[in-house]
Amino acid sequence: RSVRSVICVLLVAVLLIACNKSEESKSEEDAEKGIKIGITFDTFVLERWTRDRDVFVSTAEKLGAKVDVQNANGNVEKQKEQIRKFIEDDMDVIVVVAVDCFRLTDEVTQARKKGIEVISYDRLIQGCATDLYITVDNEKVGALMAETMIENLPDGGNVVMLCGPKMDTNSADVVKGFKNTIEGSNLNIAKEIYVKSWTPEN
Repeated sequence: RSVRSVICVLLVAVLLIACNKSEESKSEEDAEKGIKIGITFDTFVLERWTRDRDVFVSTAEKLGAKVDVQNANGNVEKQKEQIRKFIEDDMDVIVVVAVDCFRLTDEVTQARKKGIEVISYDRLIQGCATDLYITVDNEKVGALMAETMIENLPDGGNVVMLCGPKMDTNSADVVKGFKNTIEGSNLNIAKEIYVKSWTPEN
């Protein structure tokens, strides 16, 4: 239910931004063709992203938008190419689930210079401005994890933190929330490990 809520908020934001752009800079003929949204996902290996894609596309199309969905398959260079193609295709809005939050600066800057709005979805792109960032409260996620452990391990003990990839800024927020909450408890963080990517094998 919470994921659907985030997607609904995202779509409302996308459509408001795109409608505003259409009114300002597009001809009536272009506006009648519908809002064009390009969305590039990190991967579809995780079921979460296929669900997000399906809800996003279905809802956007019902509202009259056209969506071009791309999958980078965990490859940041491929995602860069996809964003550049969206720019060439003159999308109204580009939505990015970043493979690497730190390596899309040039592409996002180029898109925004051309007047295309860019939205960071779930992961905040670094080194440049985006028009919007939509995600869950990742610090709260970390805090809830810590609270659950404290409640269930009242006598304390050693904890191994298995964290997300460092190239995803959400990982840092979850870690921050976890550490801040666990501080002063009977639990001790014995080891901190960061995976290479959000894939089941890692």
